[in-house]
Amino acid sequence: MTGYLGDLDAFVQRVREGFRAVTPLGDAMDAARRPEFDVRGRPVVFSPGARRYPVIADTVDRWIDTPTTYPGMKALLGGLDYLRSNGPDRAPLPFRHGGYSEDELRDVYLESGDGIRADRERALAEETQVHDDALTAAVTGPVGVRSVVVHSEAAFQFVPSVPVNRDGVVVRGDLDEHGARQPLTPAGLDALHRSGGFEVGQQTLSAFPVPLHWSSERVVRLSVDRVPLTCEFCAAFDRRVSWKCTEYLKVTCGTVTHVGGVCDACKRILQPPFSPLEDLSFEVVGFDGWHRGVGFCADRHY
Repeated sequence: MTGYLGDLDAFVQRVREGFRAVTPLGDAMDAARRPEFDVRGRPVVFSPGARRYPVIADTVDRWIDTPTTYPGMKALLGGLDYLRSNGPDRAPLPFRHGGYSEDELRDVYLESGDGIRADRERALAEETQVHDDALTAAVTGPVGVRSVVVHSEAAFQFVPSVPVNRDGVVVRGDLDEHGARQPLTPAGLDALHRSGGFEVGQQTLSAFPVPLHWSSERVVRLSVDRVPLTCEFCAAFDRRVSWKCTEYLKVTCGTVTHVGGVCDACKRILQPPFSPLEDLSFEVVGFDGWHRGVGFCADRHY
């Protein structure tokens, strides 16, 4: 049988073979769905039994329903840079209350290891470029990656710029060789404006990707270090929202890790009775800035 598809039997055979074929896009989709493992090879799942508790389940549902977006690359690279990633494989540095600046971490990298400083500088430049390219691909590619969302009244908000034509239809850029949708070029934006188009955006909660050399836990630690956490449970108990949270709840929801502050009063209400043989169904973690104070050492040192 033939038609506009050509020989039907041959077409069916191509579809069946193509379904199993290895493709870059298919590999990316498989990698995005693959479970995350820590440095000891254990699967990473935070608070697996959180939904046993109605108040926590309702809060997690609210978190999932909250729209999020990735901020711009400039904002992302302000925290998710190579020197703070697992890439340098840095051991803990002497503790400082204020931590270490980017220049100081750079000097530590350049002064460690074998070889002359010039070689280390070249290696750092190359590794940084690979890291930054991977981060760009993580937020602009056709397949999403793992991400972390911090929920707080003080959480980072971002207003994405969406170009639309004069009829209100979104205008999209071209696809690159990897299938990623590119933003409009300056010339494209100029032509859009001259034709009566404009750019719109809505303030949205920021999500942070988990790119090359990073783990979900590492992104969580960096995020809570920079975002003042308000309690996500006070409202459920008709309490004024507390701004004095030194602990937070982590919940794994597919490829997204949601994080929210828990005050002492709410923790005492929510904390379930733990059994020594039971998984950590309700995982509340304290933070004291230790990872910042020792220079964001590699995950294997935790």
